[in-house]
Amino acid sequence: MSERTLAIFDEEEAYVEALSGYLNKNRDTGFVVSAFSDRRKMTEYLKSDRSEYVLTSEAAREEAAEIVGEDRVISLLEAREDIKKGPWVYKYQSAKAIAKELNAILLTRAEEMIVSGNSIQVVFSTKSGIEREEYVNLLLTDLAGKGSVLYVNLEPFIMGKREPFADGRGMSELIYYIKQGGENLRWKFKSLIEKRGISGNISQVSRIMDIYEFSKEDVKVFISLLKDCVEYDTILINMGFFNEAALELIKAACHIELVVTRKEGDRESAERLIDQLELMRISDIRRRIEIVEFGTDTWL
Repeated sequence: MSERTLAIFDEEEAYVEALSGYLNKNRDTGFVVSAFSDRRKMTEYLKSDRSEYVLTSEAAREEAAEIVGEDRVISLLEAREDIKKGPWVYKYQSAKAIAKELNAILLTRAEEMIVSGNSIQVVFSTKSGIEREEYVNLLLTDLAGKGSVLYVNLEPFIMGKREPFADGRGMSELIYYIKQGGENLRWKFKSLIEKRGISGNISQVSRIMDIYEFSKEDVKVFISLLKDCVEYDTILINMGFFNEAALELIKAACHIELVVTRKEGDRESAERLIDQLELMRISDIRRRIEIVEFGTDTWL
């Protein structure tokens, strides 16, 4: 498809024409919109595979899902429903409000496509950094027994002994390269991967503040570099910081593990983080995130 497309179906001809006219004029969703009030014509259009998504009344929802797939259908409801399978929007609200809801839904679907196509795993902890480090070491051993692993250490502080095969280069140098840009970025990135057997390692920053200069836009470039590492079965990220850049990693990861202990408030803190991520409408976060209890309930 040369353009991203959205089909709208409702039995009220004046309604779909007005809504599609607004969406095409304002392009709030970034989609070219086609409107149908004739069910037969809508079906023929969908069968021609010319629409990425369908916004439809409940009367034609099942039929549309059979043609384009359940994950590409958005319900247009005449009554507000808090519990409803799949995405939906309320019909009787302003076109501007509908556009905002569609935009959020369609962006979420685009993120899900990104998430489904990679092997990036993130380990994070809201409170228990020491336990997170210990858990990552055990997880690395387990993953290495199943296939090739690229380990990325995004912990700003050195904890314990220096990484066993670190050569002094790593994330500090990579962040510098990303900010500089240029045609050779992918080659420079590959040169920073320290290899041992079937595994690779990108060492943590050599200067603590470098990790906090890792911007949201820098991380987007970083994620694209990681996705080119198809030679690894798993990419494991040990994330020891949290800001907008970290959120981009969470959005991109196929699996996120939150390490907690039995210390008072630890699990509750992780659960509150998940609640906040849901409020941010981060794609499919409940399915992709897992709370892992590890360690003891007291500091030694």
